[in-house]
Amino acid sequence: MYSLVTLKNFLADVSTDLTYYRQIFGSDRNVEVLREFSDWVFSNYQQCLINNIYSKLARLLDPKSSCGKDNLSFSYVISTCSLSEDLDIQKSLEDIKNKYKSTGLKSYRNKVLSHNDAHTVLSGTQCGVSLNDESLDEFLSSLWDLFSLLKYKTGQEDLIPKYSTEIIIPAEMDGETFVLKLQGRM
Repeated sequence: MYSLVTLKNFLADVSTDLTYYRQIFGSDRNVEVLREFSDWVFSNYQQCLINNIYSKLARLLDPKSSCGKDNLSFSYVISTCSLSEDLDIQKSLEDIKNKYKSTGLKSYRNKVLSHNDAHTVLSGTQCGVSLNDESLDEFLSSLWDLFSLLKYKTGQEDLIPKYSTEIIIPAEMDGETFVLKLQGRM
């Protein structure tokens, strides 16, 4: 069940990135401070951080394997836990994959994050993701719910646990403190 532990760590990593993103860019006051300090640097950092979050989410929905190598994805973990035929697991994964496609995240992953799609780049076509803060949180929450279901179905939990998408970051390292430090240097 090492793959479940690793999957949990990966989900926690995505949740931490999202928490940090919200702490830094989630208020108008913070964005104003960041722009005043260095608009170019922080707008690029914002794009890098959101691309990193999208990339991590997308990799969790990769197939079980590709190019002859296993992927640490939900499909891989479900298979290694012998739960591919479980109806609850199938339903949860299907719902998540439908959201993955309908939000544009799958297309963004394939055309922007993972490949240098010639048509998209040369034509200047926007390949956006329709995930606002609330829907991004719901999407991540649904991944945590699937993880919880896996823990329950593998007998590691007696009840289906509930996880939060919010991560507590120590005060000296959180986004709010970072912005306050920047503001103090201006």
